[in-house]
Amino acid sequence: AARRWEALILLASVLARPLNAGVKELIDRPRPAADLVAVSDYPSSPAFPSGHADGVIIIYGLLFYFITSFVSQPGLRLLGQAACLWVILFTGMERVYVGAHWPSDVLGGYYLGGLILAAIIAGHRLIVMGLPAGRQAQ
Repeated sequence: AARRWEALILLASVLARPLNAGVKELIDRPRPAADLVAVSDYPSSPAFPSGHADGVIIIYGLLFYFITSFVSQPGLRLLGQAACLWVILFTGMERVYVGAHWPSDVLGGYYLGGLILAAIIAGHRLIVMGLPAGRQAQ
């Protein structure tokens, strides 16, 4: 079962990057201009959606899911969940602060990452655990 889970994570990781790049090219939204914000680095790719934001949702959202599912100590589980949420929140804020994205770019990245994360979790529940997406493990 672990091999199937690893394969699902690998597949999601491989598909997430080109999906983000495709949406960026389709939307083709420019990044914030240097005369409007202090830009630390000006990437040449379009801004929407933020690749950092969708990546952090996938990685730390998956870690949040693992912690919620497999850590039995309430205090440790809460600490792990809070750490995941902190990284997700502050990564998005950092992308706006450094001038790489508009807030809506980050929100779009969170949304795209959330869709991918939901597909990963649904795949895990279906393939590894043998459960439909809405049912709880006993």
